[in-house]
Amino acid sequence: MKNVLTAGAAVVDITPKETVFLYGYPHVERYSTGVHDPLLSSALYLSDGLTEVMFIANDVIFISKVTAERVRKRISEATDVPACNIMVTATHTHSGPMTVDYISNESDAAVPGTDGEYVRFMEDQIVAAANEAYRSARPAQLGMSIAEAAGVGTNRRDPSGPSDPQAPVLIVKSADGRAYIAAMVVCSMHPTVLHEDSALISGDFPAMTRQYLQKSVLGGKCPVLYHTAPAGDQSPRHVVRANTFEEARRLGDLLGRAVAKVIASIEYTADLSLGCKCDFVALPRRTFPAVAEAEKNLDLAVQRLE
Repeated sequence: MKNVLTAGAAVVDITPKETVFLYGYPHVERYSTGVHDPLLSSALYLSDGLTEVMFIANDVIFISKVTAERVRKRISEATDVPACNIMVTATHTHSGPMTVDYISNESDAAVPGTDGEYVRFMEDQIVAAANEAYRSARPAQLGMSIAEAAGVGTNRRDPSGPSDPQAPVLIVKSADGRAYIAAMVVCSMHPTVLHEDSALISGDFPAMTRQYLQKSVLGGKCPVLYHTAPAGDQSPRHVVRANTFEEARRLGDLLGRAVAKVIASIEYTADLSLGCKCDFVALPRRTFPAVAEAEKNLDLAVQRLE
């Protein structure tokens, strides 16, 4: 007996209603003066009749463990999707509000504490997006491919160093193939085209990729989930011509065209089985040297820099 795939997707706005501190660049008092493009929470629900999963991508810099735990619990209670089958991610835009108190900024006078009221609003909206995606589920088919995102960025330490330009793509269509339900893109690249001199709220180049795909392929109302994959040393810094919205648009369109190219050749199926594995990773704490050794290392670093 074939599995019956159903899918639903939804988008809600998580743009702050008031001026907020734009988090992502230390030692800079950077408060928003307006909105260039809205921040969104985009949700995709999938079920094969036995297993249910939920993906939720958010245009913010971080999703804390506490936030993830709270929204998973609330979504699970409202939809019966197991909490461990719900993935909540952040695009990691550096042009949005703070969502967690980050230990490296603990003594940074320019960086205020996280606004708890905004976090509550964001969590409510994430839950709303998930619930709407769940309620809108209908028979569907999906297909997957991998886009080549070369040109969006490089290794930020060394342009010839390790990098991963491959961007997995998942597309969900209605069972009859006539309408797009959702798209999901995963890219290993920091969204840091915009720097500390930009005072407008923005999703950076991932938002431009979303807009390109909606305008060129998917339709303006199709949710596009963008997940930032492991990207610790992946940055646009060596490929950008300027830190402007025009440049964010150029890189966003570049990625959008790469995704659109593979969408054209994707084969779809409704006969598939979903699975999910969940685990918690305990990251080892860093061990710091003694003061005398640290001072010696600092002196050596200064000499090398000079």
